[in-house]
Amino acid sequence: MPPASVVPVAGLHAQSRRWLHIPQRGRQFGCFRGNPRTILRLYRVHLIEAIVALMLMLLQLVLLLTFPGPLWDPARVEVLLLMLFTLFPISVTIVRLPVLVGMERRCRELVQSFEGAEQRVDHMMMSLLHSQAGRDVRLLSGLLAFWYGFSIFWESAAPPCRDVDAFNLDVLPCDTLACSCITLCNANVMLFSASLLAPNMIRWNRDQFVPQRHKGIPMEMLRQLPTFEFGRSHAPVTTAECYICLEDFAVGDRIRSLPCGHEFHCHCVDGWLNRAPSCPLRCRHDIWDAVGSRGNTGNVRRSTGFTDAAASSAMDVTYSNAGFNESGLQAI
Repeated sequence: MPPASVVPVAGLHAQSRRWLHIPQRGRQFGCFRGNPRTILRLYRVHLIEAIVALMLMLLQLVLLLTFPGPLWDPARVEVLLLMLFTLFPISVTIVRLPVLVGMERRCRELVQSFEGAEQRVDHMMMSLLHSQAGRDVRLLSGLLAFWYGFSIFWESAAPPCRDVDAFNLDVLPCDTLACSCITLCNANVMLFSASLLAPNMIRWNRDQFVPQRHKGIPMEMLRQLPTFEFGRSHAPVTTAECYICLEDFAVGDRIRSLPCGHEFHCHCVDGWLNRAPSCPLRCRHDIWDAVGSRGNTGNVRRSTGFTDAAASSAMDVTYSNAGFNESGLQAI
């Protein structure tokens, strides 16, 4: 049995993985795929970096103020400059934290609407990234990356840290400041680059930001819609032409009937439905609901409200092993 002290650590580790949406072992690289959770993960990493940076810089400032020795007298100009290098990121991080919290909350709401309500969020995610808050996050990350890099250069070129070649307890603030600035500079460079690439990631993986019901309908589900040959007796055709290609139906043409009552050439409407799950005539019927709820029954019923006699005769199309339904249509 593991020690009691290990259990809280393991629980904290699991909770942090869930908060960052890190996949289980064997699927670690899934967290880098372009999807709404990746954008949410980006802003949560931004938040973690801001909190860690604030803590490190505050500790560095306390160390500079309280470290003993005449070399670290706060009245010295060199020490005051080092304090400036810690006060600036503290101020910027305090300004940046409320912006990051708001961005993370809005991004979390979009992820919940995507996963719970099945709403497409590609345009809203793009608007969020290009909003004033999103630009501020990118600008401040780039500014902090430059500031940390400049701090590293200044520290190595100016006293009291210039002449330090190895670890020395007397110049401990120099070592801690260098380590903190190098770590935070690398983190901000990566976050700045990821923020710049995030809009392109949405463009390259736009289908990952659109729920399945808003995408095109797969061909195996399209075969659940009634299909027949034009020219058969009692064929439920309400128009004489296909409104996609604008050609008249000819005898022997394969016609696919949609739940709203409109008929089109199979080769015409299948390409449309593979891209958008709606009638080409912009009817309000949800074809996903029609084919999804009846996928295991083999029946596709038309919606009510049509007074045309031919459309009413095709209210129920039932497929049989003999190849013909009850109305005399040949099922394809």
